[in-house]
Amino acid sequence: MSYKKFLSEYKKFISDKENFKIIRKTTIDYPHILKSSNRSAKILNKIAFFSQHVSNSSVKSKQFDIVFKTSIFISTIDDLMDDKRIKFSTKVALSKMLIAITKKIKNENDIKKLLTKSKSNDMLLLKEKDLLKIIAYITKIIITDKNQKSYNLWKNSFEKFIKAMLYEEKNHMTNSIESYLKNARLSIGVSFVLSSYFMTNKINYISLKKLQEPLEDLDIIVRLSNDISTHDIDEKIDAITIIELKNKSPQLYLKKLIEKNLLNLETRLSNIEISEKEKWTKKTIKETANVLILIYKKNFFS
Repeated sequence: MSYKKFLSEYKKFISDKENFKIIRKTTIDYPHILKSSNRSAKILNKIAFFSQHVSNSSVKSKQFDIVFKTSIFISTIDDLMDDKRIKFSTKVALSKMLIAITKKIKNENDIKKLLTKSKSNDMLLLKEKDLLKIIAYITKIIITDKNQKSYNLWKNSFEKFIKAMLYEEKNHMTNSIESYLKNARLSIGVSFVLSSYFMTNKINYISLKKLQEPLEDLDIIVRLSNDISTHDIDEKIDAITIIELKNKSPQLYLKKLIEKNLLNLETRLSNIEISEKEKWTKKTIKETANVLILIYKKNFFS
């Protein structure tokens, strides 16, 4: 898809009254993380369009809402972790709380208990409650599957994402791109979005397990695309910073690395045998890779 066509589709999407209503309702449902001054609120239309694009696959229940809310969750966590005004100890506490949520929830009654916390005027605590509501919403749908193995796989994906965000916040320096990507690919969060999406569409455990390696390739592709896009405006240690230590053309090196991982992704997906009704998952992974390469290349989320 060309970027011109992509932008045309985006303009059409945001001009649709029904889409406007959905986005507006979401800001009402999560007012603290989607306060107008927050970055996630400023790019909410774009997150919604990306979510529609990802969930536009050949399944009866497209679950746009899951992709949208999970993407908002990831964007908000990213903002909170980047906020230098928040103490690292507070970020650790937030991370532990979010991980504990999925471990504690066994049924809908557990979700209700978690959402009846005492009221607070502290903005960070209010944001935590909004984040809690999103995870509780997703978990409520996922636990109806009754497949503990699948649920555990999803919980592991969530825990890895949260821990990777926290690890990244410690600003660990490394001169190895392999070492960097081991954590940085997880903190980009895209595999968690798709894991949630697949789970809510009742993909069986065997298929979910087989898709883990292609999702790793997807994470790497998206992380490197993101690093190329945000290097000049982001103070974090990124892939370009590391490659500059050994290579005079870091962007070119990373673009070739993206191409390599795209080939790995194609190969792995073509070698996976899954049922006919679940083959749409392969298409979703490939299209997510392609659209995010385009999005970051053009700084769509900025």
